Amino acid sequence: MADSYEPTKAMREEADRGLAWRREHGRGGTEVGVARARDIAGGRALSEDTVRRMASYFARHEVDKQGQGWGPGEPGFPSAGRIAWALWGGDPGRTFAESILERLDRAQEVTMERRYGERLEARAEVEAGREVLRGYASVTESAYPIGYGQEIIARGAFERTLREKPDVVALWNHDASLPIGRTTAGSLRLIEDERGLLVELEPIDTQAGRDARIAVRSGVVSAMSFGFIVKGDRFEERDGKVHRIIEDVELHEVSAVTFPANPATDLVVDRRSFDLWEAAKPAPALVRRRVWLGPKR
Repeated sequence: MADSYEPTKAMREEADRGLAWRREHGRGGTEVGVARARDIAGGRALSEDTVRRMASYFARHEVDKQGQGWGPGEPGFPSAGRIAWALWGGDPGRTFAESILERLDRAQEVTMERRYGERLEARAEVEAGREVLRGYASVTESAYPIGYGQEIIARGAFERTLREKPDVVALWNHDASLPIGRTTAGSLRLIEDERGLLVELEPIDTQAGRDARIAVRSGVVSAMSFGFIVKGDRFEERDGKVHRIIEDVELHEVSAVTFPANPATDLVVDRRSFDLWEAAKPAPALVRRRVWLGPKR
């Protein structure tokens, strides 16, 4: 069910004032504004879409405050603009709408998550005269520990994002100032196969790219990480443990890394979906126990 929001007392009073002014002076606002004022004055819950329309109205009509007749004592008070402003809940309505949208936008912020894959190896392609770094950034259908339990990246989780041909960057140790490949440039290839997300990287000819080739070839660097945003997941309880199954991701970057994090403690994890799942769980039933207190006296 979509969220709805109850108008404040100050908004209701302002909407009532706007309706009274409009009846008295025969100006100000449109039929849409009148309908909105009736909803607000009547204390009807407002949908998110309505709140967004309110915020848009106030942003467009802020300039009306500069017109004559806006303030008490000015000729022409209340002006048509002042009446229309009141119909939408006035200043209290603007504060109400902006605060709700700020909360909604904050709740919709996404968190970039990172996971670590298997060993990265160097493979020389003599025919092409180039060297490719190859490895799995993710092994699907394989559970690994995470803060609140276990996590599994489902087979097919990368299908949509790869089909959309994303602009994914390869970095050296997650440093955005040291790019060493990119899908749109042809130096980075990502393939989801039956095992997981296969990365084939031909580092570009920069100092960072040359360092990556040498470090991986020598075995000094052997780990890989990928950064993504979860677009679809679900939670299950298995054998008393919470399992998060990630079913759809949006890929952003892959990195050759010197120090892979401990997946049980150092992963960058977006807990929001887990917290929502946890909050939606039914509360455990109250267990009543009978205690014998001895014979009645």
